[in-house]
Amino acid sequence: SDETGVIDLRQKDALGTTNGEVTVSIDHNIDNSGNGLPDWWEAVHGLDAYAPAVGSDDDHDTLDNLLEYAFGGDPNVPDAGQVAPFGTVQENDGHSYLTLTFRRRTPPVPLVYLLEEGSDAVSWDPVDPDLRLFSPPVVLGDGLEQVTVRGEAPIGEPGSPVRDFMRVKVESASGP
Repeated sequence: SDETGVIDLRQKDALGTTNGEVTVSIDHNIDNSGNGLPDWWEAVHGLDAYAPAVGSDDDHDTLDNLLEYAFGGDPNVPDAGQVAPFGTVQENDGHSYLTLTFRRRTPPVPLVYLLEEGSDAVSWDPVDPDLRLFSPPVVLGDGLEQVTVRGEAPIGEPGSPVRDFMRVKVESASGP
């Protein structure tokens, strides 16, 4: 919609009516190209909503367009240092834990955030991020929150499994 109040609709399929009426629903996450990126986000960043540009990294910051969207980045600005997930070691109840901090979009979004940890950078085990919250999520605004999750076991304690690696994967809810 613009200042005139007119809404432009693009449609690929035939328009159906019920009792002579047309029902229009607005979905904030319309994705005409099916690439996992909402059309509104692509328009804001000058991307073609009908092109499958999800894997592009035009700003060369190592975050493709799906990750830029998922972590609240700008696909036109090399901002990975500000928005990419980062790991640290933090203390909790006298124990040191590996933690991973990342931004995520708040629901409803067409994304799935998958947290994994492992003893090497090859084998990964899934982890429920909501069960491993180190602290409550911090609302950042603009549909984003910052989440910090911790590893399964304290670092370096006898009998603790060695889990030196954590990562977050992001997938489109409609598939990888």
